[in-house]
Amino acid sequence: MLQNIQKRWRRWVRSLTNRRAIKPARPASQRKKSGVLPRLRAALSQWRYFNPLAPFRKRFARWRRRIKAFRRTLVGWRYPLFLAVTAIALLGTGYGGYKAWRHAQLQAQSLALVDGRQITIFDVEAEAVAEGSDPARLDAAAKKRLLERVVDRRLLVAAAVKQGLAEDDRLKAVRARADEMVPTGLMAQRLAGKPPGISEAEARGFMAAHPAKFAARQTFVIDAITCEGDSLPAAERDRINTMDDAETYLKSAKSPYRRATQPMDSANRSDALVSGLAGLAPGEVFVLPQGQKLVVGTVERRMPNPAPDGIQLAAAQDAVQQQKMAERFDRALIALKAKSKIEYSSK
Repeated sequence: MLQNIQKRWRRWVRSLTNRRAIKPARPASQRKKSGVLPRLRAALSQWRYFNPLAPFRKRFARWRRRIKAFRRTLVGWRYPLFLAVTAIALLGTGYGGYKAWRHAQLQAQSLALVDGRQITIFDVEAEAVAEGSDPARLDAAAKKRLLERVVDRRLLVAAAVKQGLAEDDRLKAVRARADEMVPTGLMAQRLAGKPPGISEAEARGFMAAHPAKFAARQTFVIDAITCEGDSLPAAERDRINTMDDAETYLKSAKSPYRRATQPMDSANRSDALVSGLAGLAPGEVFVLPQGQKLVVGTVERRMPNPAPDGIQLAAAQDAVQQQKMAERFDRALIALKAKSKIEYSSK
């Protein structure tokens, strides 16, 4: 027991003689932050297993040294050349990626292949617009019908190209006109501008000026003979008093014609034509040129066809709006012609 007391005494004395000097307290700004999270973060940073970047530090340092060494070699004209090559490589990579993405998009939208040429949903929608249908309201049967129409046209075009018909000058002119129609229509819309607002007073004034299209609207039932323009010479037109006279002459001249009863709405005709038809006596024959055709007819009966006032007002507003846009387009076209140099051939 005495030996244990002596050992403890000696240990205590040794501790007093070997105690380190007490360091002064640090300022509050330099003290380590207390808390569980800082201690846990400090502990994890000491362990390599929990530091995800620890295995790559040496590798990062090695590549950093290599990049710095490579940068020292880019002096003079080498540095802008390196930048140019890098930019070209990045642009080429981006363009290649865009082409691949675009090809994938077209593949997803492809509906058929005709001799390696794709037919997409856009071709079907364009076909629907051409026939006056709404592409957003097409059902499966309509899409299939339009797709078959596009396929048939592509086959006929391919056959025409193989037989050399595509090189015909007339076909080239027709194709050039078709290619010009789309940008021409878009430019005409831009020149006409935004549709103007039409007041009710303007619409009422237009309705009063054109009664045959609104209040006095009527439908003419006409017994008409349609033939070619040169089938009935001007000298023979004065000799025709009845429809049978015209039919007898065309039969004797062996000219093709077609006789049928057809309606004519006064809202879709000019005021001069409507007033001329209204002034005809019963059974009186008239001759009306229509393009390269000639119409010989007589008015069998007239039927009033007025529309409700609301529909008349909306139609009048649309008509005035179209008239103003046409006037805008005409003025813009005149100004465009004035700025351009147009030379006509004397042939």
